Amino acid sequence: MYLPSIFIFLTLTLAHVCQGQIKSKSGEFNLTSPLDDGVYVAGQQLPITYIILDSGSRLNLNIYFQPAPGVNSTGIIIAQNADVSEVAGAVVIINGRSYWQHTYNYNIPANVPQGNFFVIFESVNTNINTSVPVIIRPYVNMTTATASSSISASIASPTASSNTHNSMAISLQPILSLLLAAASISLYSLVYY
Repeated sequence: MYLPSIFIFLTLTLAHVCQGQIKSKSGEFNLTSPLDDGVYVAGQQLPITYIILDSGSRLNLNIYFQPAPGVNSTGIIIAQNADVSEVAGAVVIINGRSYWQHTYNYNIPANVPQGNFFVIFESVNTNINTSVPVIIRPYVNMTTATASSSISASIASPTASSNTHNSMAISLQPILSLLLAAASISLYSLVYY
């Protein structure tokens, strides 16, 4: 009797989690990246994307990169007075409404130690912070890695690049919600009809 309701609830919850947006604690913007507990590599880029929800909100936003307790590193300012402009080039349409999306590609310093960090979005007007936990893996010297991989490449069989796999996973993320919903409806039909 309650099984169909629970099944639909779990499906919708899973689809929402897969969508990947984090609502700011102040309610003024949503974050689409970095991913919550996403894994990034020192010496590479950390994508930061946020969507301004309220036109004319007078949002004043700062973005910081802070180590978690126990990580031997200092905090870094990514953007002081981050871009919150409402210009035509930043407009995105979501569910028939116009919002403003802004992106930073922060270059994680190669000397940042591995460990847990937070990307902190500070709403200066409301004094409310929204923190996104991320995991930083150690820097890999690509020159050394390329030289050693070319030696072993003649021995090993070809495999897909992990970067290709990760970028495909990120680009398929919005479609995943639809696929999960379709699969859930199909499974529900098979079980109850």
